[in-house]
Amino acid sequence: MKRGYAIVAIMLLFLLGIAVFKMDVVREVRAYALLSGCGEVPEGQEQIDCINRVVEREIIDKSIADGMRLFPIAYNFSKSFAHNCHEQAHKAGDVIYYSLYRNNINDVSKIDFPPETIVCNQGLIHGFLEHLTQDNPDSAFILKECEAFRSRFNRMFNNADVIGNRCLSPAGHGFVYANAEHVPREKWGDIRAFADEPLKKCGQLAEREKQFWCAIGVFTTITNWMASQEYGLSFNNDDVVALCRALKLDSGWLEPCYSEMILRSSATDVNLPDSLQAIVSSTERSDVKRTLFSLLVTGNISRTITENGRSGYQETLGLCESFNDEFYALCLSNIIMGLLNHGIPQHEYKAALLVCNEPTVTQRNARDACYQNIIEQLPLYYAQEKRGLICGKFPKDVRERCKMYVADASERMGK
Repeated sequence: MKRGYAIVAIMLLFLLGIAVFKMDVVREVRAYALLSGCGEVPEGQEQIDCINRVVEREIIDKSIADGMRLFPIAYNFSKSFAHNCHEQAHKAGDVIYYSLYRNNINDVSKIDFPPETIVCNQGLIHGFLEHLTQDNPDSAFILKECEAFRSRFNRMFNNADVIGNRCLSPAGHGFVYANAEHVPREKWGDIRAFADEPLKKCGQLAEREKQFWCAIGVFTTITNWMASQEYGLSFNNDDVVALCRALKLDSGWLEPCYSEMILRSSATDVNLPDSLQAIVSSTERSDVKRTLFSLLVTGNISRTITENGRSGYQETLGLCESFNDEFYALCLSNIIMGLLNHGIPQHEYKAALLVCNEPTVTQRNARDACYQNIIEQLPLYYAQEKRGLICGKFPKDVRERCKMYVADASERMGK
């Protein structure tokens, strides 16, 4: 009798698996159909706008999950969309904030944020929290909302700290936007008029790491304005960190300021080898050197991977071959982070796995560490049910280690 029940249970699970597979196929076919018209639009901003309109409609008419399922397809056929994936996810966050939250729900806990929310380096979350902070520029309020987001995604990803303190980066954006509304025109061009008050609010966050991520958000927005010469702000191309010194910042704000200024300059820097070498050879503190080096590597990956495909990371990896083992390992881990943050949504791991198979990685005896780096980051990018499936894509000699780590992590996180 028990054997009969077991057979029935197995059959039901099999049929359920077929049903889920068919549902996924139907969803994918529908997503391709929705975006088919945008494939006929010329590459560039017009095509991006077309895709964003379809995503917006799906979010409003169906669900956030349905809207975000369009991202992998759009990423694959639109180079323009892929190159600015984080920015486009930001815009999805804009839609959720203005169309769902502010005009209707007004309660973050009632919005159904799915696992796909974190694609494109968490751009959707950034867009949403940026506007929430702009409308509520209070440090205590936004810290409470950030912690609520963090707890929510911890539960969704089986207690992996997916969000961490990075949710305070968009808070920094929001503080800058809220402050800019009150900067008189005669103060335009004065960076202190745009930075001082937001940094003061960042300083009201108790922990050093929280302050750091908030300040990163402040300087990201300001460097964006400098690049586009808004509010009278601009770069000194001969000395990109001059404004950090001009601000006469407390030591705690110097690192995020330098980080964002250098990262922004790397977007057009054709002499990346010299920039990396200058950091390694500098007399800065070790932790500052490692931070700046890491930001340049991940920034270069985000820029080149969608322009050059696989050759984007190969070029960056090649630049790091001349460094000692410490900085080579740091380079490798940040290449992987860049690929996981900016790769094809929900398929980011595929390019990361290719890196570990590169001959130069084997020659530096870094293959094992490379795969281990990816394994340990899987819980931060993928929901529990997908991690085991991804482990099956690893080489045979690493596969079981991946599965054991994922199983142990799931059990540990679930306690």
